[in-house]
Order: sequence, then structure tokens, then C-alpha cells
Amino acid sequence: MATLRPRDIYSWFSYDLALFVCVLNPIKIILFMEMYHRIFKEAANTRVNLSKVMYHLTAVGERISIDLELMFKQLILITPLFVPIGIFSMRRSNIITIFSVVSTCAVYLVQINVT
Repeated sequence: MATLRPRDIYSWFSYDLALFVCVLNPIKIILFMEMYHRIFKEAANTRVNLSKVMYHLTAVGERISIDLELMFKQLILITPLFVPIGIFSMRRSNIITIFSVVSTCAVYLVQINVT
């Protein structure tokens, strides 16, 4: 009967912990990016709906309401962007690229260790 030594238990614990961290952090990033994507999408929908309201509420030859015009300008000028450290914008495509590069590197490392 094989007995487990403390060293074996710690090595399995460290593998489990590393796997947990490697799974938890991408899940957090994916959930955060989904929330950001929905905020960006809602801002775009609000901009479209406001332009429709401005079009249908103003008669030909009349001036647009000051409140509507101000809100429309603010929506255009202030777009919700998530740019960490001002380097690049975090979008779904960027996150997918980062995950694919990391997973490719992990596959290469596993293949090198197996052979």
C-alpha cells in the first residue's frame, strides 16, 4: 500500500492551486469584458435612439431642442472606453487574441516537456 508523503500532498496542492488560478482569472476577465461590452452596446443604442427622437420631434425648419442637442453631443464626445494605462482599448477581439496566444504558448510548453 502506497503512503502519501507530505511532499506529495504539497505538490498536488500547488498544482490544484495553480490550476484554480489559471481558470479563475480568465473567467474574471471574461465576465468583466462582457459587462463592458454591454455598456458600450447600450451607449451605441442610446445614441441611435436619441438621433431618431431628434429626427421625429423636430419639424422641418425648426431648431432642435437644446436639451436633445446637448445630450446628443455629450453621447458622441464621451464614448465609454476601457483603456488600461492608455496603451490599448480592451475589446472582445483583443481579449480573444490574448487568450489564443497564451493557450498556444501553453501547448508548446507542454509538448516540449512531454518529448
